[in-house]
Amino acid sequence: MKTRVRIKTYHNSGGRTSWTKTLTKIDHSKNNGYAFVGKFLTNYAEYDLEIGTVLISCNPEGSAKSGYKSGHVYVVNETGYQEVEETKGQVLDWHKDFLSIKDIAEKYLNSNVEVNPLLQFTDLEIKKEFLRRKITITVADMATPLNEIN
Repeated sequence: MKTRVRIKTYHNSGGRTSWTKTLTKIDHSKNNGYAFVGKFLTNYAEYDLEIGTVLISCNPEGSAKSGYKSGHVYVVNETGYQEVEETKGQVLDWHKDFLSIKDIAEKYLNSNVEVNPLLQFTDLEIKKEFLRRKITITVADMATPLNEIN
């Protein structure tokens, strides 16, 4: 099953641009961006991608003078794509943390790991939704396994 996604530029300043590509395999003989085999995607373009497709992006961070690149891993879902837990909110340096980025990407590429759908929302948005629905969670609820909650 496919879903339509729009690739959004993360950052573009000082002549530095981000890139995103679909990930079809990882070439373990390489320890740079060429290790990620797949098709480059054009920023702001729309694509129909299979649900479960893994995307990898490399984004410039910081100033043009003293900047660096960060790596992010995303998985396509029914509503678009979302960043995986291991890279969401993290700043993984493309050069220093490259092996970790590669391991995270491989984990999602080689399995049907389900991505938490709530990752697309901030904690505040979730709290507001709980308040709107008048849902209260107690400490006891948090200790109860999900399959035992009625």
